[in-house]
Amino acid sequence: MLERLVKLKEPLTIAIISFTEAPIFLDHEEWDIVEDIMPLLRPFNCLTVELSAEQYPTISKVIPLIRGLQGSLVTEMPRTLIGQVLKTNLISNTTKRFDGFEKQTLTLSFSRATLLDPRFKKVAFGIEENANEAENYVISEIADLLDTPNAVNEQAVVNEEIIQEQVDNV
Repeated sequence: MLERLVKLKEPLTIAIISFTEAPIFLDHEEWDIVEDIMPLLRPFNCLTVELSAEQYPTISKVIPLIRGLQGSLVTEMPRTLIGQVLKTNLISNTTKRFDGFEKQTLTLSFSRATLLDPRFKKVAFGIEENANEAENYVISEIADLLDTPNAVNEQAVVNEEIIQEQVDNV
């Protein structure tokens, strides 16, 4: 919305000037603020579009995209005071709201999906301890599945013994 407003700045200004009872329009300082906060808000739009996809799974992308969002916010250098305050608030709020995804406090699915995605694995995590916890959880879940007796697991054990004998023979 703000990008469109800046694109139409000149025609809007001319139109406002030509009306006798026009509403109050943005002054020079307000235009500077609008142009200053646009780079801070643009990553949120990109993130929303990417995570709103319907044709492919996106749960494994949540943690890497949030880390990317936080990284892009940190690198921006707003010129106005309002832009600087907005940047500080956006960084603190994204950290407060989204760190639970990586720490597995909100739901386990996000961290496990990111860990199991071959594109990301442990690299996508901001804190190595969170990646290790997700890995330990996945390992314990697999171990629980392997401990469950069923025909498939018994067949796997038999196949493993045959393979082990062949390795010994080599």
